[in-house]
Amino acid sequence: MSSHQRHIAPVYLSILLVCLPGILYLIGSPKSEPLRGAYTVPPKPKFQWEKWFSGELQEQIDDYLTLNITLKPEAVRWANQFHYSVLGRPNTRYVVKGKNEYLYEDAYIKAHYGMDFKGAQHWEEKGDRLEGIGDRLKEKGVELLVVLAPGKGSFYPEYIPDRYLTYKREETNFEALRTQLDEHDIAYLDLKSWFEDMKENSRARMFLFPKTGTHWSTYGMHLAADSILRYLDGALPGDQPRWEIGLADLSEVLRDQDRDIEEGLNLKYPIEKFPMPYPKFAIIDSAKQKIRTAVVADSYFWNMYNKGFCTQATDSSEFWYYAALVYPQSFNGNYPLTAAHIKETLPKLDCIILLSTDGTLDRFPWGFDDLLEEALK
Repeated sequence: MSSHQRHIAPVYLSILLVCLPGILYLIGSPKSEPLRGAYTVPPKPKFQWEKWFSGELQEQIDDYLTLNITLKPEAVRWANQFHYSVLGRPNTRYVVKGKNEYLYEDAYIKAHYGMDFKGAQHWEEKGDRLEGIGDRLKEKGVELLVVLAPGKGSFYPEYIPDRYLTYKREETNFEALRTQLDEHDIAYLDLKSWFEDMKENSRARMFLFPKTGTHWSTYGMHLAADSILRYLDGALPGDQPRWEIGLADLSEVLRDQDRDIEEGLNLKYPIEKFPMPYPKFAIIDSAKQKIRTAVVADSYFWNMYNKGFCTQATDSSEFWYYAALVYPQSFNGNYPLTAAHIKETLPKLDCIILLSTDGTLDRFPWGFDDLLEEALK
């Protein structure tokens, strides 16, 4: 290569790099599988001369290509894989890599050790309020049921990293709340203790919580839904529908929420997992009189909701997600839960269910007690 050619080559390379965004914008960038998680992909910008001369168009093109060209998702996955495999920690906030690659959200580990404990006085006050709310609801013909769902930290403490062993396990929000429910004679289902008992005494223990998911498994959710409906059938008038669980397909491809933490990590290579069962089920109503309920819950209820708890097992019931949004209305745009909505809905209800895993008990019941007291004034 001549001296002239050696000097001219960097010039051509610089021109190519400067023009590359525009070329990709005009011909379309190559695609790869999009990243999982919460981020917004900007729309493809429209060419306008005034935006070109002001520099605004170039900025819009850069933002657009950043999340659309192939190199971006692949670079993110490789970087995340390096953090996960080499540094031994996920490149994501609140996610903990446990032993044998069991994944946790740190809130469930904190709940297991009592690191988020709100104090005895807090739960004594909550117990008094829940009792008062339950009494006033009963006057209006509405039953109150608290459902205590299991958490992955307390279900699989043996896979929590050793660095947490320095924490002495103190009193937990779960234990304090359950004590108050007993003392105030408030109806509740302790699914957390039931799951932990099944883990010790059942061959299906590995199927109750997935390895790389944060919620109870699809299989475990079916057992929980069946238990809730059986309780309601005995506690409320009439003959309620049954959540009938049939034979399960054992699948190596995990479905529903069974690998939700792993999906959010955006790794280059999948984590080795064991197959999970996905039972066939049917909601058997045979023209029975269904109840109508409002379920105030955290994300543990989503899988149950999607399988028809509010639309088939019960009659046009609503999901009041974290006592903040009303579903199904919020599928068409945010529909906030207000005291006015509760007041309007109460005469139509047979039961209100408060469902929480131990990882969110530090916020339980998410302000619903305040909203309900305002609605009952």
